Amino acid sequence: MSRRTGNEAPTTGKKGFWSMSIGGSKSDGSTSGDEVVEQEAVTTHLPSVNLLPVRIRESIAIARSRTVLLLMVVLLAAGSTALWWVQGDAISQAEDALSSSQELNDQLSADIATLAPAKNFYNEVTRLEDLVSSTLADQPQAQAVLARLDQAVALTGGQPPVAILSAAIAYSGIPDPGGELTTCPNPDPFNTEITIGCLTFSATAANRSQVSDLLRAMEADPMFVGPFVTSTTATGTDTAQAGTVTFTGSAGVSLEGLQSPPSPELLEAILNPPSADDAEGEGADGAGAEGAGADPDGDQP
Repeated sequence: MSRRTGNEAPTTGKKGFWSMSIGGSKSDGSTSGDEVVEQEAVTTHLPSVNLLPVRIRESIAIARSRTVLLLMVVLLAAGSTALWWVQGDAISQAEDALSSSQELNDQLSADIATLAPAKNFYNEVTRLEDLVSSTLADQPQAQAVLARLDQAVALTGGQPPVAILSAAIAYSGIPDPGGELTTCPNPDPFNTEITIGCLTFSATAANRSQVSDLLRAMEADPMFVGPFVTSTTATGTDTAQAGTVTFTGSAGVSLEGLQSPPSPELLEAILNPPSADDAEGEGADGAGAEGAGADPDGDQP
């Protein structure tokens, strides 16, 4: 057994200074007094002392925090710069497009201001054109009516032919919806044709047969509505086949006597005007619709 000096540390093995032989076991199971009991090794640490003052330690901690904060700011600035550099091209193109659009808008606004007088002139010409068209649409064709009367006379034939002594047209215009369809004398009380005026004429014929032929020719012409003879006077002889017959007649002038026919909507309103009951029903429906759309609680005005 070796000798230890006073400065030696205890042995850190499984068997060392602190191992103690208590007894041993023999082959017959008995224990001897030389048996060694193993114990865990003990590790010692040398004491240490922080001799820095508290103020210095706090200064070091603050400086370290400032360094970390400065590093974060630098990283953030670097990231923002990189993002701006990556998106700089797209932003520049968008700014250029915006500038071009603003310039185009300014140019269009200047052109509109320059062309404003021309636009006003065009609108005025269009309004006058519509006024002239609507005015001429109701203008009658007097010459056409008289020409169609001559055509009906030519269809009668006979010798001597029928001769028109005088003719006159009194125009009443297109009737209003719900008004009288015709103001001319008409032998058919149930006639539903629209007239815009009345043609009156006086003529001579060789006989009453020519007068009848003239009436039939006028009835076949859509220009005339309800032609009839108001009076006849036979001169020279009492027979129907000789002498001269002087007669007067009239006929309504149909819509064909206008420069332009009225619209289909106006014709429908003239021929089938709404009755008073229908008008009241429409008014009630309108009131009901307004009532249905109103707020039941009265919250809305």
